[in-house]
Amino acid sequence: LEPYTNRPFSKLERLMTQPRVLFFYASLLTVPMTSRMTILHDVAISHSLVEPWTTLLSIIGCCSVLFLAVRFCRRYPLVSYSTLFFLINHSIEGSIFNLELAYEHRNYIPSMLLFIPLAVVSSHATTTLFHYNRLLKGAVWMAAACMIISFGFTTYTYNRVFNSEISLWLHGVDRAPFLSVTHNNLGKVYWGMGLREQAQAEFNQAYELDRYFNFPQKGMVFYNLGLYAAYEQRDHGFALDRFQSAKKYCPGSPMIWYETARMHLALGHENDAAAELNTALAYWPQNPDLNTLSGLMMARQGRCDEALQAAEKAIAVEPLHLSAIAVLAGSHQCKGNYAVAIDFWKTVV
Repeated sequence: LEPYTNRPFSKLERLMTQPRVLFFYASLLTVPMTSRMTILHDVAISHSLVEPWTTLLSIIGCCSVLFLAVRFCRRYPLVSYSTLFFLINHSIEGSIFNLELAYEHRNYIPSMLLFIPLAVVSSHATTTLFHYNRLLKGAVWMAAACMIISFGFTTYTYNRVFNSEISLWLHGVDRAPFLSVTHNNLGKVYWGMGLREQAQAEFNQAYELDRYFNFPQKGMVFYNLGLYAAYEQRDHGFALDRFQSAKKYCPGSPMIWYETARMHLALGHENDAAAELNTALAYWPQNPDLNTLSGLMMARQGRCDEALQAAEKAIAVEPLHLSAIAVLAGSHQCKGNYAVAIDFWKTVV
């Protein structure tokens, strides 16, 4: 039950949190309102049996449901089987495995059988109990029809949230306003739309909230703040600080290493840039961006043949990588191959 290396909670805390998540999943099935649904849920972590106070009650509730399902499995086999099916299918994501705390899609298969007992009871009521009472029989059918229509309307309404990235993350921010990742992802959408000031506001909001469920999410907030500082504010020193912080939390992203090396180059720290690139290329030797930046640095140092090799490695992976083609052009120009260089420059244009 040691702490996870990439999360702000331990295995024990995750284990204590999951019974509450199970009751949340059940409540979504009971009251499936779009106002309660979102792509990312801000789940309060259970730090002890009484923090939050619903932790112990949820654990007792899950154990009681499990006991009753086993205890009455002979008397009510269908209900017991459906209940056990729900619990067992949630047991992997609901244990100590290093996964996110809650996702709505985890409810799909576990909930598959929960509606069968309800359907059986409705069918039994209309064919046996209320067979001679048309009013009650019609009421049962009307209730079933209303339920199906409402579920269909909920599905249709909720699907509209996923029409575009902007609607998805605006909805995510609205439903989980204190979660950093929703603001960060909305900021990425704004950035892609060219709304740089709105993007910066969301990135800053994500940074100030400082609420994450894994450390790579925190690293990506620093990365996006670094991008804004580098490309919009032209503050290479501050951008370098942001990228180095991002690399600490998210060392597995080659683009963070690339931007860190690029800022070192912009500041004239060629030795530091070379060290960053050499380390990154040891992990991602075929990455076109890293090879292109390495080739650019070699071309600036007059190492034209090595620059050509690095750019050719980038082109082999991504034939239309314009920066790599520009490095090829500059390297051939450096070597005096002007006709070849002109062809490559024309390709870039």
